[in-house]
Amino acid sequence: MRRHLAGVDLRQLQELLSTGVLTAPVIGRTLRDDCAQLLEKGEQRFALAVERRTLTSEERHLSTLLSWEVSLVVDPGLPHSTPDREFLGKVLSSNPNFTGWPVWLDSRSFTDETARPNVREGGWEALVVSLRQDASHHLDFWRFEPAGKFYLRRLLQDDALPNRVEPKTVLDPILVIIRVAEAIAVGLAISNALELAPESRLGFMFRWKPLRGRRLTPWANPWVSVSGGHADDNEATSFVEVPAETPVSAIAPFVDAATTELFSKFEGYRFPQAAVEEWCQRLIERRLNA
Repeated sequence: MRRHLAGVDLRQLQELLSTGVLTAPVIGRTLRDDCAQLLEKGEQRFALAVERRTLTSEERHLSTLLSWEVSLVVDPGLPHSTPDREFLGKVLSSNPNFTGWPVWLDSRSFTDETARPNVREGGWEALVVSLRQDASHHLDFWRFEPAGKFYLRRLLQDDALPNRVEPKTVLDPILVIIRVAEAIAVGLAISNALELAPESRLGFMFRWKPLRGRRLTPWANPWVSVSGGHADDNEATSFVEVPAETPVSAIAPFVDAATTELFSKFEGYRFPQAAVEEWCQRLIERRLNA
């Protein structure tokens, strides 16, 4: 009922109950709409978080490099209204930590106190900024809202390792598959921790930018052959809806659907479905270095 009556004001509801007819069509928000709205809100919250911090010019420059955004919205929404520590603990402790720098990173115990999460405008937020000479740079921002909305913005490795890869030149499709698979898998883990009903849905929206001029190159996995070309469009956005009861072993089709639009930007490239399945399994089984 909540979903079908979304967008109906009191006058329309009275009219519907008394006559059974509405004078104007009811247009409700979709899960895709909610994810798109969260994506834009998350980007705005990121900009505010950057402005609050006293960053060097080199640190601020990281925000102009290749970013990957994720918005995750739970439907139906959760009854939580307060961003308390119990909620934060459930979300962060549910992360399976498939990789060494997992999505929605737990920064509560970081030595850098400015990277630890704090409550702002009704949600938990954390901004992690790290310039490294001997390893990957990091720029992560995330936001958790107790109603069941989760956002992440991350600097991708393609632009974070200047000693290994020239920034703004490439995108590794294998890393794309791994990160999207990880986001969906962690989203499912969060839904389990929050004890969602089996019929609940998880909406995921992903965005990559800037892309223009990059070449699809598996630089981190040079033994893999990829025939992708250059991108002319500057960004790509995709959306997938995942049932909350989906086992983590069955996420490959959703990962494939979430990345198809992105890869097509590179002169129509299509990543093989069998390879998507393989890399998803490697992530879940923690065999990425095998």
